[in-house]
Amino acid sequence: MTFSSDTDLQNILPGIFSYGITSYAQYHATAAAELIRDIRRYWIPRQSTVLFKDFNKDKLDSNQWVRASCLRVLAYHVLPRLVLEVAPTDTTPDFKTLINTYKANYREELDNVITDGVFYNTGNGLVWIESISIAESQRLIR
Repeated sequence: MTFSSDTDLQNILPGIFSYGITSYAQYHATAAAELIRDIRRYWIPRQSTVLFKDFNKDKLDSNQWVRASCLRVLAYHVLPRLVLEVAPTDTTPDFKTLINTYKANYREELDNVITDGVFYNTGNGLVWIESISIAESQRLIR
C-alpha cells in the first residue's frame, strides 16, 4: 500500500524530475511503511477506538495521508539521493536546506492530521476518529 505517487511529488516540488531521474517509485512503498509506523506511534495512544493490536493499515483513508507521504518521500529518500548524485551549480537548489524544510513539514503535517482526527474503517465504513490532546492521553486513570 502506498499513499503517494510521482505525480503527487510533482505537485509539491514541480522541478523534481529536472535532475535526470525519471522515477522515484521505489521510495513510495518505503515511505508508506515509515508513515504507517509513525501513525501507529503517534495516533494510537491519542484515541480510544482502535487498539494497537487491532490496527490495520488498509483501513486508513489513503487520501488523508497523500501530503504526509510525499513529504516523507522527499525529505528522507529523494532529496538525500539528489545530494549525492547531482553536482551543485548556481541553478540547483540547496538540497540540504530542502531536506530540513521537508522534514519539518512532514512532522507538522503528521501532527496536523492526527490532531484533527483520522478517518479509519471500523467495519461500518470510514469513521472520523477524533484525537485527544497529548496531555489528556498521558493522564493516569485510577
